[in-house]
Amino acid sequence: MTTVSCDKDENKVDQLGESLSQLRISTRKNNKPSQKKGSLVLSCKKFPHVSVNYVVDKTPKLLTDCKEVHNCSYIINDATLLWNEASRKPRLRPEVCTYIKDSKWENKAVKDSFIGIDLTKGYDDYVPLDRNVLNSLVILKEAYQRYEKTLNPEKTTFVSLRHHIIDIIMCPFLDEPLSLLMTVQPDKNILISVDKSKDKPNGIHETRNSFNKKICYTGFALEDLLIESPTEGHILEHELYYSIVHGSLNDEIDLLIQAEMDSINTLTDTYTEIKSSVHFKLGNTYHRRKLLRMWIQTNLLPKSDLLIGFRNSYSNELEQLKAYKIQDIYHKINNSSIVGKPGKFYKFNPNVANDWFQHIFQVLKQNLLLLSQESTSTTFKVQIDTNLTLSISPASQFVTALG
Repeated sequence: MTTVSCDKDENKVDQLGESLSQLRISTRKNNKPSQKKGSLVLSCKKFPHVSVNYVVDKTPKLLTDCKEVHNCSYIINDATLLWNEASRKPRLRPEVCTYIKDSKWENKAVKDSFIGIDLTKGYDDYVPLDRNVLNSLVILKEAYQRYEKTLNPEKTTFVSLRHHIIDIIMCPFLDEPLSLLMTVQPDKNILISVDKSKDKPNGIHETRNSFNKKICYTGFALEDLLIESPTEGHILEHELYYSIVHGSLNDEIDLLIQAEMDSINTLTDTYTEIKSSVHFKLGNTYHRRKLLRMWIQTNLLPKSDLLIGFRNSYSNELEQLKAYKIQDIYHKINNSSIVGKPGKFYKFNPNVANDWFQHIFQVLKQNLLLLSQESTSTTFKVQIDTNLTLSISPASQFVTALG
């Protein structure tokens, strides 16, 4: 399982069907960057976007022409990489696949097997993966080298772990700053990586809040419950599985993304992200934010859906399993009964998130290429604060080139 303000009047869009392409890149003169040698500060607060009350039935796609180009199993104990071995995909249990297909949420066999299980059992003995493994660039760089010749030389390709892309898209919907490293290659492609100087333990790695750690653990426990048990010579206890995805953002920008995958549904040949949650309360800011993040996470892949295990908020026992497609998640957070109410953080509107995604990556591409050296790789610290002010400055940390 992959582990991470604004309250203002918005101008209404004249027509709901107006082309979003007209809104993508801001040309306002009052947003001129302040620039020092090799650095830049630019306000993105007024990024162009649809109204926060904008509702449309069909979910937007974050990437077009999106496809899996490689997959890779990583055996942690001896750092072995096994490329494109489909047999190593972590498979959902057959009864869970059937449960999803039939949509029989009262299925007795499933209820007897899973419902009522304490998802905190085993927490005291659980040792999480090292954060360095989660942020490692080893697989991503090899994937880039394997796929580099097929990249469009006329476009800039951002190369990144998926959780960094999600964090960037989530910036308008959070009240905390973001800091990452971005390395411009001589071929004008851009590698995104963790900024270790700002990287703080969170989730299962949090050291000060044992309650949060235990809640995060329920997600890992749910995965173990729903995925087929390892067999000798097959999936190992410490084996991670990644999908390498290539997609297009617009006519100038592509993305090459490494995404850790929880499981595969063998009946539909679809990746299934497994999440643990209490029952959603859509008036709750945290729940709306969590749903938006889920929508982004699944939307960055060509074939992916969600399986959520709802647990009792007091006992942490599993109460219900429910499958969601991307469209289902979208409708939970983008419908007239929700967006018509007052709210901060752009009302967590996925359409606003899509516009921000388009805008910020275009701004990053233009300015990083402008500031970079032509013949060598150049690494920058890229920060986005809670007011959506973008800062780009030379980085003191060294990131090796992709090639």
